This record gives sequence, structure tokens and C-alpha cells, in this order.
Amino acid sequence: MFKRVERKRKRREEEEELGLDKDTKQIMGLNDTDSDESDSGSEQESAQSESKGSDLYIGDEAEVAVSEDEGGNEDPPISVEEALKDPIYLISLEPTVHGCVLCKGKLIKNAGMTTAHKNANVHKRRFECFRLLSADTDPSSNAWELVKAIRSASKLHRVESQEPSKRALKRHAKQAAIREKRKHHKELKAKAIAKKASKKLSSTEETKTSLRCSPKPQSPSGNIRKKQKLESKTSTSGRDVSAKSASRTKFSSDSKKLVVKSSIKATRKANKPS
Repeated sequence: MFKRVERKRKRREEEEELGLDKDTKQIMGLNDTDSDESDSGSEQESAQSESKGSDLYIGDEAEVAVSEDEGGNEDPPISVEEALKDPIYLISLEPTVHGCVLCKGKLIKNAGMTTAHKNANVHKRRFECFRLLSADTDPSSNAWELVKAIRSASKLHRVESQEPSKRALKRHAKQAAIREKRKHHKELKAKAIAKKASKKLSSTEETKTSLRCSPKPQSPSGNIRKKQKLESKTSTSGRDVSAKSASRTKFSSDSKKLVVKSSIKATRKANKPS
């Protein structure tokens, strides 16, 4: 009980030193009830252990989404001069949470996260743009107004230019290379098909030409008929020759008979007495 009262007293003293009133504490989410104090003992210990563990995290800070309406009510008054000196501002004490003027929605819980956030490339680009534009601005003016103007101008420029990112450019280049490769493959395939068709056509024409030039093959039945005709002619001529030779032989034998008969008659006449 005494510890809770002591914590409450110390907290009130810190709030008085920072000049935090009731409305500011409600905006920041700081409660002043005893029930919250009693229930937050174990939660603070676990939060501290988690924040100690998060010190080992090397990289960008924790990112928490904050809506635009809520963000407008939670923005503490910060001048351009203060933002140029240090854009990190305090959001709450218990637990200790800081934010960044230039990077909306960033919650920084410890010194390590602060260093990591300041070394981030996104924060560096935003801070450089803020520094350049603040040269023509009153140092005592509201830094949030300048940040909102920078944000709206960057959105408008992004919409107008619509410049793709490096990843998008690489993806487009890869897709273009794939399309070119497919196109080349299709061209080679079409050439191969055309070459094959021309070869087939030329071979067909050669076959037709050879068939036209070559003599027509004779059927076996025609050959047989010619052979039969030739044989019949040969047999007929042979018969004629044999008939002629037979007639000649008969003629010679008849002539011999006549000669013999005539010689016999002559002999008889000579031997007959007168």
C-alpha cells in the first residue's frame, strides 16, 4: 500500500514538472485511478522485461498503425526549430514511449530503437526533405503543419509521376525477357515447320517427275500373249519350210522316175528288132 502511494506521489510530481493537465493525460492515455495503479504493477514488470528483451533487436523500430483522426489529437506542439534539432518527442512516461515527428505512427520504446530509427533510410530521406523545406519557413512555426504539407505533396507527386519501384522495374524486365524468349522460340519453331513442309513438297514433286519419265511397266499377261504370238509365228514358218522341203523332195523323185521311164523306153526301142 505504501509503495502504491509513493508511486502515485512521484508520478504526480513528474506530471507537474512536465506541465501535464487532465486533458493532456487523457489524450496520452495516462490514467490517474488507484485501481489502475494496483493492477499495473505486474504489467509494468512484464513490460519492462519485454522492453529489455527488445533492446537486443537490431533493425527498424516497432511500427504501430495510428489513424489520422487520432493522430491529429495526439500531436503535441513542436516547432520547426525543435524538430530540426531532434524529431523524437515524448508520448508517455509509464511506459516510456517516444514518437517521431517525421514518421507518423512510429512508437519508440528505448534508446536502441531510437538509434535504429534515426539510422533508417526512410527517416533520413524524410528528415532531409524536412530540412530543405524548413529553410523558407519560420523556425517558430508548427512543425506538424510542415510535415502534413510535405506528406500531401509527396502523395500528389507519387500519383502524378507513378514511377515504379526497383522491384517493379526488375519484374517488368524479367517479364519482357521471358516474352522475348517465347517469341524467339515460336519463330524458330515456325521456321522448322516451314522447312520441313518445303522438303516434303520437293520430295513429292521429284517422285511425280520420276514417275512421269519412267516407262510404264508391261503387264505379265501382255508378255505372255506376245510370246504366244511369236511361238505361233515360229511354228507356222517351220511348217511352211517343212512343206516346201517335202514338195521339193517329191518333185525330185518324180523327175527321177520320169527319167528312168524314158530311159527304159529308149532301151526297149533300141532292142526291138526292126
